[in-house]
Amino acid sequence: MRLERAVDSYLRHVSIERGLSENTVAAYRRDLTGYVVWLRGHGIDDTSTVTADVVGAFVADRAAAHPPIAASSLARLQSSVRGLHRFLAREGVETADPSARLRPPKQPRRLPKALTIDQVEQLLDAAGPAPATLPGSAAPDARDAVGPAAGGGAA
Repeated sequence: MRLERAVDSYLRHVSIERGLSENTVAAYRRDLTGYVVWLRGHGIDDTSTVTADVVGAFVADRAAAHPPIAASSLARLQSSVRGLHRFLAREGVETADPSARLRPPKQPRRLPKALTIDQVEQLLDAAGPAPATLPGSAAPDARDAVGPAAGGGAA
């Protein structure tokens, strides 16, 4: 199948049948347009001539781009390409999925951002004043304190 026709069929599928958002479909369109341009630049204009080595070379080329693309963008790009080829194989357009061995890159682990002291104070202020005692509990009593000043010394 011609590349452009395959991409159009896939985008129609994810938009209508899978109900993906317009933004997701637009991102897939950008990714797959770049994929088609890359394939054409390598003399490929039909989906039947795409092999696992071709898909791997495309991903490696994108991963080595300067400036480098973010791991999340590379993962979405791979997802777009895998989705296209999986769709073509599932629909019987192609006999095999050349992207089946493609694995998304590891996402870097990020540490959570800590709150600043001002943010903690604002959060505490928003909760209101601290209650003197909890409902149903007795007020603190000097006899409950521990230590010699509270009469808790040895007799």
